[in-house]
Amino acid sequence: MTTVLCHGVFDALHPGHVAHLTEAKALGDWLIVSVVADRFVNKGPGRPVFNENHRRDMLEALSVVDQVEVSVEEGALPLLDAVQPDIYVRGPDYADPNHQFSEAFNEERRIVEGYGGRIVFTDAPVMSSTDIIRDSLPQHPRLTIEWLRAFGKRFPAKHILKQIDRAASMTVLCIGERIIDEYIDIYPQGRSAKETIVTWTEGKRHVYEGGVAAVAGHTRAVSDHVETWAYDDWGILPVITKTRYVESPAKKIFGIYRTEPSQMTPEFPTRGQLLNHHVVTVVDYGHGLIDTGVAKDLETDHWRHGFVDLAPDAELHWLALTVQANSSNWGMNTLHKWKRADYIVVDEAELRLAYQDSETAIGILAQRALAKWTPEVFVVTLGSNGCIV
Repeated sequence: MTTVLCHGVFDALHPGHVAHLTEAKALGDWLIVSVVADRFVNKGPGRPVFNENHRRDMLEALSVVDQVEVSVEEGALPLLDAVQPDIYVRGPDYADPNHQFSEAFNEERRIVEGYGGRIVFTDAPVMSSTDIIRDSLPQHPRLTIEWLRAFGKRFPAKHILKQIDRAASMTVLCIGERIIDEYIDIYPQGRSAKETIVTWTEGKRHVYEGGVAAVAGHTRAVSDHVETWAYDDWGILPVITKTRYVESPAKKIFGIYRTEPSQMTPEFPTRGQLLNHHVVTVVDYGHGLIDTGVAKDLETDHWRHGFVDLAPDAELHWLALTVQANSSNWGMNTLHKWKRADYIVVDEAELRLAYQDSETAIGILAQRALAKWTPEVFVVTLGSNGCIV
């Protein structure tokens, strides 16, 4: 009996898959299909759309398929070594030596040919489950999808990865308040018997590093040299704890913010400390750490040389800035505290608050802000509608 093996994610099953499996079945007597387990699917947020059991069930419903197994190990190599099918079948795109998975496929070929099996490429039409899901079940607004497609054409993945690799050795200093974000799940019990209030049952408590620690954490995904200067670094100022009570699913009911008083004065980083970093990222949450004097020291050109190409050995001292409005500083912490920066990002409400303007088109306000603060890059985030750059 000739055994044939096909391996893939199959999320979602489409006509290209059916044609591929039909051709594979014609090559032998017993067609085995291995499905990538959920924990190994690496196709972006929200994937797989269909879990491993649903994907297995859909494949088992096809008459050409004799056996379906969920792969319990990452990649096809352990499966090929264990099953050793007579024929291992891949789609026509894998015949291209420049295919994005060619390196992994070469390892698969080595194992199959090593035990005497052979590899066959089908002539099935190449269709992408990712493209189908993106177009049919979009996770982003239409304008965002169009922008991402245009961006992908202008900047191939290799170009973006190259820039990320070049940034790995850059030194970054993150300045801002350290905030602890605490979320407590609550569930309504009903109306109190004695008072006109709703009573709640408290559930799980979730605690996360917020504020500048969160910014530094994301930055460490790119740079290997990240430092923070925050409220509690060197024992200077207290941590701010923000507790939100959340009704499932993710509906915030109310919050309690706590800041322990401190009599100590923060010791601001010296010019030498600033010069030791290629990039200084300031997250101005408006809780008192960064006043106008600190902002002036950060803006001054005596340590900044402006934006240059992202090269670790360049004279780069770049100021990246966000100024946030929140319930404790509404209307009192705006961009007007600052004169300029190299990179600025705010949301639409924060920009409108800075200009006290709720009517002018946000694009026009962004142009005004670009002219006033003269950054190299100015970003206005628009929630689920993306951003203006």
